[in-house]
Amino acid sequence: MLGGFGLETRAELARPLSMLTRRLLAFLAVQDRPMSRGAIVSVLWPEIPEGEGRGLLRSLLARLDDQVRGLTVITRSGLRLAASVETDVRATRRLAYEILDAGKCEDALDRADLELVAEPALAGLWAELLPGWSDAWVIEVAKSWEELRARVFDMLVTPAAGQ
Repeated sequence: MLGGFGLETRAELARPLSMLTRRLLAFLAVQDRPMSRGAIVSVLWPEIPEGEGRGLLRSLLARLDDQVRGLTVITRSGLRLAASVETDVRATRRLAYEILDAGKCEDALDRADLELVAEPALAGLWAELLPGWSDAWVIEVAKSWEELRARVFDMLVTPAAGQ
């Protein structure tokens, strides 16, 4: 999700993902909890009546390849990504909060040590969330992502300015 939508699987996908499938997977990827079908419908298809949106979601889920379906947990009440699915945005968001928490703790690692430990994952902090996507939910989540990034950058840069 960081730097653009991408999906890596152990085996090659049987066919390219439709834009609707990408939108659904991206939406689930940026959530920290299972999402109700109603919430998914209202976010992905805000311009159509809920009944039609639920039909679109049912149709989309029915057409998912087994491989893509295996990336999700689908219940009557909602959907989420499977626990085995790793996303760059979740990993980098977790790292960002670890950096912010370490900055608040007196017993935390030295910032230089923290940067060395997390150096590969820090690259994600430089990336935009789903650049080029104009869905309202993406813009909202991207704004939140930018605010988190700014807090981390401020914390990492501020001590250097005082030296």
